[in-house]
Amino acid sequence: MRGIKILNGKYKGAEIKLQSKQELVIGRDVHLCQFVIESSWISRVHVRIQYDDKEDAYLIKDESKHGTYDSDNQRLPNGETVLFERNSIINIGQDGIQILLM
Repeated sequence: MRGIKILNGKYKGAEIKLQSKQELVIGRDVHLCQFVIESSWISRVHVRIQYDDKEDAYLIKDESKHGTYDSDNQRLPNGETVLFERNSIINIGQDGIQILLM
């Protein structure tokens, strides 16, 4: 299965399957996002996640004010797409929600 799994917090254990090239938008805005997280440190559109079967990897694009971070706690460049291998972990917010890219 390709998709994401939430590792902590209120949504711990939640899994969302992704087809190749399908985009998952995470944020606060119920009209713009498929996965909504209601928190003041989550942007209206926080991060975009897409699985690429040709690369067997994930394309991650941070669009937030508070940041999306890699497992080394390095902030992703805002507005740029970054490639992540499967089984990588990203964090929404510096001490926020951990997401496993399955």
